Amino acid sequence: MGFARDTLERMRPAFRRRGVPIALGVLLVIAGFLLVRGILARRVLWERSGEAPAETAAVTRPVNLYFSSMSDDRLVAERREAPVTADLTQTLRAVVELLIAGPVDSLAPTLPADTVVRDLYLGVDGVAYVNFTASLVNRHPGGSSAEYATLGSLVRTMTVNFPEVKAVQILIDGRPRETLAGHYGIRDALRPEDFLP
Repeated sequence: MGFARDTLERMRPAFRRRGVPIALGVLLVIAGFLLVRGILARRVLWERSGEAPAETAAVTRPVNLYFSSMSDDRLVAERREAPVTADLTQTLRAVVELLIAGPVDSLAPTLPADTVVRDLYLGVDGVAYVNFTASLVNRHPGGSSAEYATLGSLVRTMTVNFPEVKAVQILIDGRPRETLAGHYGIRDALRPEDFLP
């Protein structure tokens, strides 16, 4: 009797050491089985319903983006689809970023391709404040025609497409500037009537 008890006492640590990995292995197999079963059940339900899980469709609306004509100094509208959200400032920002990306037709871009919008907000007076990084100034090609095109395309794009926007105030790193490239004053908000189509 004493021998059997001694033998059992010596064997218990060995069983404990072997039992833990076996128990963990069994639990992992059961968890894997349940996971695969759940995935398969969900797939069968989708196939029976004849529909894949619904994806939210992006909402867009047509807008006129104003770019430079290749033949003269006029601003020409290019019709595009812009993403729309419930927040007007996000929609305005998306439209400005489309303008930065440039035209898809045979028109000339009006803003440097690496221009960055820091933020944008719409005041209660209808002035859209567009805050750019210094990249707009540093990368601008200069010259009165290019400066006019940049300002005009921005102002016309925002005011023609969004009646809530009455004027556009351009800021660079949060501050107003006298000019963008030395020719046209931008310290005050710019209005659409200041720029011919």
